[in-house]
Amino acid sequence: MEKYNFALESNSSYINLAYEIQPDDRIDNVEHMMLTSNKIFGLLDVTYSSIDEKSFYKYNVSSKISLSRFLESEINKKKALKILKSLINTLVEIEDYLISSNHLIWDKNYIYIDVSSLDLSFICLPIEGENKKIDLKYFIKELLFNAKLELNENTTYISKILNLLNSESVLILKDLSKFIKGLDDEINEENNVINLENENLNKSEIIHDVIVTDSKSKIIKARKSLDKKLSFAIPAPEFNKKSNKKINKVDKKAKKYPNILSINVIKNKINNNINLLKSQKSKAFKKVKEIEVQKIDENSLESFSEDTIFLDSLNSGINSTPYIIRMSNDEKIYISKDLFKLGKEVNYVDYVIKNNSTISRTHADIIKIENDYYIQDNNSKNHTYVGNRQVTNEEKIKLKHNMTFTLSNEEFIFKLY
Repeated sequence: MEKYNFALESNSSYINLAYEIQPDDRIDNVEHMMLTSNKIFGLLDVTYSSIDEKSFYKYNVSSKISLSRFLESEINKKKALKILKSLINTLVEIEDYLISSNHLIWDKNYIYIDVSSLDLSFICLPIEGENKKIDLKYFIKELLFNAKLELNENTTYISKILNLLNSESVLILKDLSKFIKGLDDEINEENNVINLENENLNKSEIIHDVIVTDSKSKIIKARKSLDKKLSFAIPAPEFNKKSNKKINKVDKKAKKYPNILSINVIKNKINNNINLLKSQKSKAFKKVKEIEVQKIDENSLESFSEDTIFLDSLNSGINSTPYIIRMSNDEKIYISKDLFKLGKEVNYVDYVIKNNSTISRTHADIIKIENDYYIQDNNSKNHTYVGNRQVTNEEKIKLKHNMTFTLSNEEFIFKLY
């Protein structure tokens, strides 16, 4: 049984995937009892119901997104290892409940993930039949190959995992779990090193501040002492005939206080640097103004209205960045990615919708396809609407300029320009 027909059901509380049990389906009674009587880690919550002589398994996918959708975004080492650990823990857990991994649906479009915990949730159909035995090594390899990894991160851990999978003729979950834990410990060690470096840096800054403060205190005392000694009138410079050098009596006495002289030198350097920066800034600003003057023909500009300029820029192929306006606070949010995620999960979405408890963790996505933008719901509990129309899961509705859409009770306006 390679293909399954699921119907999406939604109400005020849940989003369910419903599977209608066919007359020729042979149910595994032990698994059926385990699934409907227990909450099992790694499996979607399932209910069994019969209506008009039809029987259904209904799987709760509220506030979860498919693994395939999740992998459209970049993931780092920490997230990748967390997903693999969740996979291993699921397989260990179902063994305790006498559930076969062959009864899980291994299609990434039907494997779901909680974006907060990164825990996977599988659909388990307790139906005997033509179930193929899962090749776990192949599944993990495909998962890693298809994942979008962060470009600025060291990805040698991928090679290590692949080497392990290729070296083992039979993959033992216990060995894989231990190996993943070792890679996870590397992250903790790296974080400890970074924290230690930051701590040492902070300590050095504190010590430096203490030394500088103490030095300033000594300099102030020396300055007061010097002021008393130099309260007399400053004499004119004397001329040394032998060396042809001018000698200042003040300088002679000041040699006893080198710290004061060093401060003066520093002040002079600072003042020189400030003057240099001001000069550079003035030159840079002048250069920018010259460039702007070259780019703008003031005579031709006067002959066009603002609207004409804007439309002409569109016709010339210049793209403006689309944005949405959150009506509750008039906030403007630019759609800066081809896949732009909306919700309240800080570590996942691109725009966090705060101060609204009815919003789901990953409520909806705005997706750019070619030059058009679409909105798609992510099994949100309180749904997504375009106008009065509810956006169903996996459905993409095209957004047009000035179109209004609603996430739960939060209203937005889409702007192309």
